[in-house]
Amino acid sequence: MSCWRFLLSLVRRPVKAVCVALFAIALGGCGTASATPAQSLLSDPNEIVSRSLAQMEAAVSVHVDGTLSGSVDPNSLSALLGGPETGLSGRFKLDGASITGDVDMVRKALHLTASLPSLFGSSAELLLVDGCTYTKIKTLLSPADQTYTKSKVPTSLLQPSAGPDSTPDFAEVLEQLETSLDSAGATAVLVGEEKVVGRDAYHVTESLPADMVTRALEAAGGGAASGVSLDLAPVDYWVYVDSLQPASLQLSFSSPALGTMILALTLTNYDQPVTIQAPPDSQVGGS
Repeated sequence: MSCWRFLLSLVRRPVKAVCVALFAIALGGCGTASATPAQSLLSDPNEIVSRSLAQMEAAVSVHVDGTLSGSVDPNSLSALLGGPETGLSGRFKLDGASITGDVDMVRKALHLTASLPSLFGSSAELLLVDGCTYTKIKTLLSPADQTYTKSKVPTSLLQPSAGPDSTPDFAEVLEQLETSLDSAGATAVLVGEEKVVGRDAYHVTESLPADMVTRALEAAGGGAASGVSLDLAPVDYWVYVDSLQPASLQLSFSSPALGTMILALTLTNYDQPVTIQAPPDSQVGGS
């Protein structure tokens, strides 16, 4: 059973790979599970992953906090994922970058904000509501009355079998991903127990076969992926011992063309009320 399934639907197309990794681990489709805390310690990493993803599927909402570090080429990453020119050249350090937000599992909605202090104090905001994304990136040159950019959530990578006008379904996306990971022979290893926000948590690592990473790149970038290699380190995944809910994950990759990135996320405040709404039309510009 794979723990790669948290990353999928977090961002618009230029940063979809990171989004894919994010929802992929968080939103598993492994059947139903009781919210009853674990009665005894588990030793099988596959069982830990399977039961944690089932708990995630049963969740109503979750809060996410994270950090980004590394150095990436934004134009290369955008081209790989089918996005436009970013207007930036060279590699940019992500050190000190942070992410925070909420995910509404029932409405299939999310609201994330990112702070990028190393990029001249830039920031970004992402909303996913009713199958559309609303994004706003602020820099020193951004106008005071800057509006959100609206676009349809792309389904080509998230749901290869879906039509162009479909709304991404997190559960279906993860079921497809789970099937791919299991058939590819992804392996999980139990490292031990550690603390996450003061709570005991299982620490599991999972390695993904190199050919699966290559296929994912080709699916994401098509012709733009030609000659692009990606070295993906084993995914570190933590699960709360008392509730068997996903607690944290760390994903890192390196690529001669794209650069390096480390994404670390912590999940808290399960099933708390969240309100995620699209911005008013007066604050939305062209797509």
